Amino acid sequence: MTDEKLDQILKQALAPEIDEHEITVNGKAREEAMKKENANRRMRRYRVAAVVAASMALTVGVFQIPQVNATANMFLQKIMYQFTTKDNKKVDLCMTENTDLKNAPTKDLKYDTLQDAGKALHVDFLTSSASCTTGKNHISYTPILNDKGDIDSIGISDDLYAIGDLKHPNVMTFKDTSTLNMIEYNNGDTYKSPIGMQIAIAVSSDATKNPRAGVTNGASWNASMDKNCKNSTVYKMKAGPKAFIETTKGKAEDGLGPEVWQNRDGRITELTTAVFTYHGVEYCYFGAVSVHTMEEFLDTLR
Repeated sequence: MTDEKLDQILKQALAPEIDEHEITVNGKAREEAMKKENANRRMRRYRVAAVVAASMALTVGVFQIPQVNATANMFLQKIMYQFTTKDNKKVDLCMTENTDLKNAPTKDLKYDTLQDAGKALHVDFLTSSASCTTGKNHISYTPILNDKGDIDSIGISDDLYAIGDLKHPNVMTFKDTSTLNMIEYNNGDTYKSPIGMQIAIAVSSDATKNPRAGVTNGASWNASMDKNCKNSTVYKMKAGPKAFIETTKGKAEDGLGPEVWQNRDGRITELTTAVFTYHGVEYCYFGAVSVHTMEEFLDTLR
């Protein structure tokens, strides 16, 4: 992969410049602004943080993995991949094909909470007591379909999942699935943005063949290959799994994070991302917080 191609993919993780007018508009005009951003994101996997976008794009090696695991006379496909820190600590991740969801809804939906989404899909998601409860319709459900109209994978996301100690937050949520929720805020002492959440479920092993699903089987990615990486580490969570955590730095004129984070104190120049798998589901959390704060947040997951 060329440097030019990698830079292009990384730029997809950078928020476009926010016009002053977009910050001051309200009502229907504000909704239209969020619809425009959502339309730009719908056809790609929800991976806003640079580290995760790069991980699926840059394969610097392939490790040997078992392709199939037999359990109770049923073959469950496994999608396995690996992250490596700058100091050579490795985290192996594994997504398991969940064929029970092949008949899940094939259109975009919104749920009030992650618990509500879990009940509807019969999936026991990890949830946090620190999640934002202001407003409804927090959780976006996005099925990724193949050319036959069948579900290859499912994305569950909330850009405003936890707002921590952000000051003067103005949370706006919308029932319309084509409109992204948003927040205006001032920096807190430890949070400079919300912590966003992206969950990925592989419904079919064919997801590895669908570029929109963003799932790569056998990919191995090393943080030392990322010129924007400030630091990287592995953290053993209280819930059990090991998380790969990386802090990415960006240019002040670019800004990091989704456009729906409208920070009154200026653009975000550093973003910390944590990614892990638990019971065959991939979880990704990202925010303008320190590694320590991200670790504290991860330990609220149950």
